[in-house]
Amino acid sequence: MANPELVAYIRAHLQSHGEAAVREQLLADGIAPEEVDAAFAAIPKPKPPHRLKGKLAVYAVCVGVLLIAVAGYLSLEKPPEDAPGAEAPPPSPDAPAPRPPDDAAVFKGHYGYMLKLPAGYQAAGAFSDALKTHEVVHLYPAGTNPTHFIHEGLYGQLGLVRLEASPRRRPEGLITVEVLKAIAAARMKTERAVYTSRSTLVNGMPAFIVSITQPFAQVKGYLVGQKVYYVVTAGSDNELFNGVLETLIETDPHDRPG
Repeated sequence: MANPELVAYIRAHLQSHGEAAVREQLLADGIAPEEVDAAFAAIPKPKPPHRLKGKLAVYAVCVGVLLIAVAGYLSLEKPPEDAPGAEAPPPSPDAPAPRPPDDAAVFKGHYGYMLKLPAGYQAAGAFSDALKTHEVVHLYPAGTNPTHFIHEGLYGQLGLVRLEASPRRRPEGLITVEVLKAIAAARMKTERAVYTSRSTLVNGMPAFIVSITQPFAQVKGYLVGQKVYYVVTAGSDNELFNGVLETLIETDPHDRPG
């Protein structure tokens, strides 16, 4: 599936710079070739001239007439589904069980939480500190270059999501929602960010969402669990970001170091 932000970028520059120049720039920026191809493929081609439209209309009429004739013939050969004797054949006992869809993959975090990965996504988690208390998990489309994980400005363009989990109990005190709001506000002030914030509830966990427009588009979800608190970072407040939040649940919460 094409990245909508990448498609929007191409639309904005395609007419003035041409496909070759835009494609070359995206590849130089480190975007995977298959992602660039998918984004270009998602942009509709120019409409055909009127003469071709007329021919297509004629073809469409002919095909429609043919389909109606075939449907009439089949209706004579096959009884309707609700007619007697039209029961569907029973499934074969040797038929394989249906496989779960790709989006059924689940990531289980160290601190007793889990979330469902979006379709086509993978996840990699590790501790970022020597004491193994701060767990960092990156969710990314399969084939993404891991070097992009450190560039938060690319998260929206590449469809990346980062989840951080840390124990609430710290030497300086217990992390509550109010404390977390103060920490987030101090960070926004230091970075001179332009943002809005709203409170919410995620699977029973008090939370708040910070939507940032400057210095670049970004969204952060702050959640307070039983033993740990979470920070989810993505490029925008979209279906991908909200899908991750909606599936983040605590199954066996604890705050033991890794």
